[in-house]
Amino acid sequence: MAEEHLIAYLDESGIHSQARVVAVAGFIAPSEQWNIFVPQWMACLRKRGVGQVRAANLESGHGSFAGWPLDARAELRSELISTVLKNAILGFGSAVVIDDFEHVGGGVLKKILGAPYFLACQSAIIEATYRADLFLGAQGPIRFIFEQQPELAGRVAKIYQAMRSERGLPHWHRLGPLEFRTKAEAPALQAADLLVYESYKEIDNRHYNPTLPMRRSLQRLLSWGQQGGKYFDRAGLTALLQELRNGGRLPPDYVLHDLGDESVAGNSGKGSHE
Repeated sequence: MAEEHLIAYLDESGIHSQARVVAVAGFIAPSEQWNIFVPQWMACLRKRGVGQVRAANLESGHGSFAGWPLDARAELRSELISTVLKNAILGFGSAVVIDDFEHVGGGVLKKILGAPYFLACQSAIIEATYRADLFLGAQGPIRFIFEQQPELAGRVAKIYQAMRSERGLPHWHRLGPLEFRTKAEAPALQAADLLVYESYKEIDNRHYNPTLPMRRSLQRLLSWGQQGGKYFDRAGLTALLQELRNGGRLPPDYVLHDLGDESVAGNSGKGSHE
């Protein structure tokens, strides 16, 4: 029996100027499963006269969904989620609280990584490699496909190549080809967009509107227990700093006591989906 080839589709949310959280998330599955999933996804859209979906527009009634009543948009979102759930595709992701990223440890993470998006991106890629182990017939490298974003693609490619050069990275052998496609070219990116949008909303609410319950749409997306990921708030970023310190990767002039009391903060970077 031929080995299955894994493909991971990833998208981002929270790169606009007013964002308080940035997230990168997506789905991973064997190519054979994507060949089943994509026609089902597109059938949901085409029977309503839509060529592609962006979760933010579906939520707000803008773009392709201008003039659509709320119940029609909710019905389409529900059907798309049902399409995800009936296929063997696994969700993963990572999110970063931007204010915490900029201030934990005196801002040293910003000096090392540049922007919180790139931490979320690297973390999401690693999460995908762990999810890959759940596909028992697919032990080879993963093909990673991101949405084509000209302002981000060059830096993402550079970071990815740096990750591939780190032979000591867990699941290093899983890091296969990297591609950038549009949502029209690769409809599975639309599913990644739905997951990352819902994840972004959840983490933002968790930190800034904690009395709000998890949205029903995300509850459904996470109802299959194999979905998972990681988020970095103050505690998680502090744990990351400690990991970098232990690995000798902090700048030589970094003052260790800058961690202060942050080392006893909450969740140590546990995933919002775990």
